[in-house]
Amino acid sequence: MKIHSPDDNKNSSSGQHCLHDIFISFIILTINSEKYLDLCLNSIISQKFSRFEIIIVDGGSTDKTLQIINNYTKKFREMKLIRAPGSSIGYAREIGTKQAIGDICAYIDSDCELPSDSWLSSMISGFDSPAIAAVWTLGTYHIHDVSILRYSILSNPFRNNVPPIVTKRNYIPVGTGHILIRKEIIQKVGGFRDLNAAEDIDLTYKIVNHGYQIRYMKGCEVFHYHVTSLRQLIHKNRRNISGGMNSQIWKRTYLSPRNLDFFLSLTIVYPIFYSLYRTIVDKDWAWLWHPVVTIFKIFSALSVFLCHVIPSQKKF
Repeated sequence: MKIHSPDDNKNSSSGQHCLHDIFISFIILTINSEKYLDLCLNSIISQKFSRFEIIIVDGGSTDKTLQIINNYTKKFREMKLIRAPGSSIGYAREIGTKQAIGDICAYIDSDCELPSDSWLSSMISGFDSPAIAAVWTLGTYHIHDVSILRYSILSNPFRNNVPPIVTKRNYIPVGTGHILIRKEIIQKVGGFRDLNAAEDIDLTYKIVNHGYQIRYMKGCEVFHYHVTSLRQLIHKNRRNISGGMNSQIWKRTYLSPRNLDFFLSLTIVYPIFYSLYRTIVDKDWAWLWHPVVTIFKIFSALSVFLCHVIPSQKKF
């Protein structure tokens, strides 16, 4: 499948491609992912669209992850396991991308479950123009999922204001937990950086900075079981803050004075009132986690900041 530049005629027939001619490479990162990996892989191999491979890059699992993968290789021949112990998230994604033979790379987190067997077909339909470099969607949850998981998804600051088409002018942080990207464009913009966090928004920002667009696929939201405890959420936030300090686009997005919610959260009082307001609006008491999580975020941010500042001062 030939990839055109965003300046090509969007209505040109050469910019369109037949759905059945596309080959997809699912790329999944694992490290001790036994809890949800079976759900993830089963939802992928159940897709009606069958022209795909699955590439799993394992970061050094010590639980039953590798056993689960080996069991699935017996059911699905187009599955490949690559071992990359100790690699960063960005480097692992880059390894998987380089091994991919598909026209499009589908990045799915190992704790995700695709919502239906037609999900892949629905997502691919979003590539209706050569200017569309990627199609993505947000995570969602089951109403019976634990409250901390529901909160982590509900509290996405961009959840209620997602533009149908993301460009350089209206860019919001587009992650790679459930996204399809044209492989040739990934290579064109330089691929993933060797980062442990923010490697995803670093890539998607480079894509829109090259003039391409990213389409949001409403109605295709993926069940994402990425946190099931407060400890997990705190660890994830700290990793994102620490890793994000190495990304200019992350700092520009989350540490900008325009990000009013971040600075108001430092007042402590604001999160209490906001959590009550969102509880009423979303009709979900999971928002009551908000003040508690905010406090931990503040301490995480301060500790990460001190870790960055103090070593730099010692150099002088």
